[in-house]
Formats: sequence, C-alpha cells, structure tokens
Amino acid sequence: MPLSVGDVYVEDDDLALLPAGRWWNDSVLALCYEWLEQELQPAKTGIWLMQASLAHLLKFLVDEAEQQALLAGGPVPNCDHCFIPWSDSRSPDANSGTHWTLLHYDVGAGQVFVYDSLCGPVEGERPALPCSYAITSALARLQQRPEPQVYRGSSPLQRNGSDCGPLVVHNTARLLCGLLGVPFDRQPTAERAYWQVRLVVHRDHCRMLGVLEKRQGGKD
Repeated sequence: MPLSVGDVYVEDDDLALLPAGRWWNDSVLALCYEWLEQELQPAKTGIWLMQASLAHLLKFLVDEAEQQALLAGGPVPNCDHCFIPWSDSRSPDANSGTHWTLLHYDVGAGQVFVYDSLCGPVEGERPALPCSYAITSALARLQQRPEPQVYRGSSPLQRNGSDCGPLVVHNTARLLCGLLGVPFDRQPTAERAYWQVRLVVHRDHCRMLGVLEKRQGGKD
C-alpha cells in the first residue's frame, strides 16, 4: 500500500531510504516538500516549493518554448520565492544523481541563493552550477524579469555521503519558516530522524485506517 501526502505517493522501497546512511531520491524529497506544503501552506503567501521531478525535467529541456509551456500552468507567474531541489544527475532518468543542492530564487531581489551542504557556511561567492542557471533563467523569463544573480548561501555541512537530501529539506524548512514568521529550532543532525518518525507514523496511521475501513465495510 503506497503512502500518500496530498498528491504525492511513494512506495515502501522509497520509505526504506529514510534511515541513516541511505541517499534520498526524488520521491522522498517530494513527500517532504508536500508535507511542508500541507503543514505551512506557503502558496498562500507567494512561495512555491518546486518538486524535484519538475526541476530534473527542466534541466534537460533545452528548448525555451518547452520550458515556458511546462511552467506556465503552475504558480510561477505569481510567485515571490521559489525553492528548488537540484540534483547533480547527468542522466534524464528519474531518481538518479549523487548529490542534492537547494536553490532559493528570490524573485523581488532578482537573486538565486545556492545552499550546498558540501560547501558549508561560505556566503557571497558565485557557485559553478551551470545547469541550475537554466532552471532559474527559465523562471525569470516567464516572469519577464532580468537574469537573476547567483550567490552561495550558508548551509550546515553534511557529515557523510548521504545526508545532502535531508539537509536540502532542512534548509528549505528553515528558510521557509523564516519567510512565514514561523519558529524553527530543529537541528540539522535531527532532520533525517524527524522525517523518519513523521512519515513512518503517518504511513502506519493510514494503514490502520485502511484496516478499519475494510472491517467496517465487511459488516455492512
């Protein structure tokens, strides 16, 4: 039985990636982002959490018209901030790559901040992520804005080769709560365990509801 949060569905194989030492794929990040959407409702204030699968698709679309068509029907034209989980994958296949980075596009400021857990608390320098420029440039063109300037933001450092995904979600939640004026005090090292508990408990709760519904249906 797949786990669903909003419009996102994941299988048990995806949830098996939650514990320490496992690299989070697109599906896990999508589930965390959808949870943040449901919990904080940032869209009401002009904040868009782009799904990793859409960012991945945009990266491999070289035709500007196709990029614009893909984005035009979503919240891009009216958003003030956009958070983008960016994978270093060189393959168009989904759930590929070895490292996650967060891009935060501040539309009003015309700036993109790159939060990379391999670089840590180094701010201001221009990072070399050419594929990410294509994504944010497409967003700027759709909003008829100038090419955004790209800077590096301050991120906690990952302590192993697999925590880039949890830290992308951590940085997203931290920055999002800051924009919304919501308290946020979760430590970076607790991010993986936080989501593991949240999502597994949610899965078990959904399964229990499913069992109860079947039992009640059998009594009719």
